[in-house]
Formats: sequence, C-alpha cells, structure tokens
Amino acid sequence: SLLLAFKDFSKNYTHFVHFNGIGFDLPYLCQKAQQYNIPFDLGSYMSQIDIYKDIKPYKKVFHTDNLKQISIEKYLKIKRDDTYSGKELINIYQRYVATPKKEYENLLLLHNHDDLLGMTQISEILNYVLFFNDIDITDINMETDNNELHIFFKYSNISSIPVRILLTYENICINAYGTDGFISIPIYKTTLKHYLPDYKNYYYLPIEDMAVHKSVATYVEPEHRIKATKNNCYIKKEDTYIPCFYKDCKIPIFMDDIKAKSKYITLDSLYNGSFEEKRQYLIHLIKKIGK
Repeated sequence: SLLLAFKDFSKNYTHFVHFNGIGFDLPYLCQKAQQYNIPFDLGSYMSQIDIYKDIKPYKKVFHTDNLKQISIEKYLKIKRDDTYSGKELINIYQRYVATPKKEYENLLLLHNHDDLLGMTQISEILNYVLFFNDIDITDINMETDNNELHIFFKYSNISSIPVRILLTYENICINAYGTDGFISIPIYKTTLKHYLPDYKNYYYLPIEDMAVHKSVATYVEPEHRIKATKNNCYIKKEDTYIPCFYKDCKIPIFMDDIKAKSKYITLDSLYNGSFEEKRQYLIHLIKKIGK
C-alpha cells in the first residue's frame, strides 16, 4: 500500500531529492517493488538530486570526519532533537519488532522526522557545489602586496556560502563567506618560455636561444639557424608570473619546459586584462582549489 501510494503521489513531480538515495533508498524501494510485482522506475520520469553524491567531491571543503547527514547538519549548525545514529537505531528497531514499546517507536519516528526536516535545511550545502563548479562572479578587484596578488571578488547570491571556506592549494589561499571571496596568489619573478604552436613556420636561433618566424629568419645566416621543433619553438621572457590552471586560457601561457605540468601567465597580462579574462581565470582557479 505504501509503495503504491508513493508511486501515485510521486508521478506529479519532476525531481526526486534525497541524501544518498542512489546508494540506499532507491535500490531498497525498487527491490521491495519487485518483490510485490509493482512497476517502479522513478528514474524514467524524475530527475535525481542526491545531495550526498553532489557534495562528495568537495569533502575536504567541510573539514568533517565524514559526509553523513548528521555531520553536515553539525557543519551548518543545524540542531536536531534526535541523538541516535542510523546504525544505533538498528538495535532499537530490532527490539521494537520483538517488543513494540512506545518509547522505541518514538525514537525511530523522531530520527526519521529529523532526517526529513534536516534534509530541507541542509539543501544550502549545495551552494558549495555551485561555488566551485558554476560560480557567477559579478565583481573583481586586484592589488599586489609582498610578492602576492590579492584578488577580492563578489558572486551571486545563488551560491552564497553559509559557513566560511578556508582552503590552501599550492600556496594559494582562498577565503569565502556569504557572497564575498578573497584569494591570495604567490608572484614569481623568473624567466619562462612561451611555446609557439605552429613551429613549422619558425626557425630556432641557438645563440639567442629563441625562435623567430621564417619571414624574419631569412635575414639570419643559415649556419646560425635551424628549423624549429616543438621543443625549441619558444620565446623567453623575464617577468613576474602567477600560476594558471587551464589549457584554453586566452592569455599567453609560459612554462619552464614543454613537458612541465606547471603553467603560468604574466602578472601584468591578468592585472591589465579584461573583466572576462579575470573572471575566467578565477573560475578555473576556484575549480582547481575545490577538487
């Protein structure tokens, strides 16, 4: 009766919201429906929003021992009257089945009541997913101080952060709360290489240790030039740099070596760049920090 009632009730909705429902609740419901030969496939007409599954990639953000619902409630400072874990209530349920006492029943119902009520309250934990995966940055300001670039930014209320984010990644620090964020990034003064993709149109000059376009190389003696390869088709530049974490950056990328994993852009190119260039840099940096 419960399964049929739920199936009839749920057909009027487009989304099924749960906490680890994909891992437990849905398989359990489907198994019971199969036991009673009841066609039951929520996935065919409802989109799934599994809060647990969505926040799992960002576990390090919350600084909790685990991602159980009770732990997330504590992180968000949500109070519940129920004091038992689901594991502890298994024993109470078994005792209730053997001896149906009202006190056991109340404990079981209270736990389920607080789980349901708590799930509506912890839904704002999904704001962190939006922050790291789909942030809408609305304002950016930059300044430099003590070999660091400081970026102050604002973002839309849809990803407002209820509990402050404090994270560090490769000497990059992020601090965000509400709709205000701050990131500090180390600045490096060094010489790096910018590799040119169409190396077949370039010559490498060993003495100067740089590549020049073949239209220019025609004025260089043949013994002082060689055809460029992927490995030596670069220009070198001494400048101040900051790390960059995405391949399709519209700002020129610099590296130590063509095989180097670390990539950089000049500080000035970002500092004096357009709002969209700054926004894209921040979006990819925030994604990288959140992983």
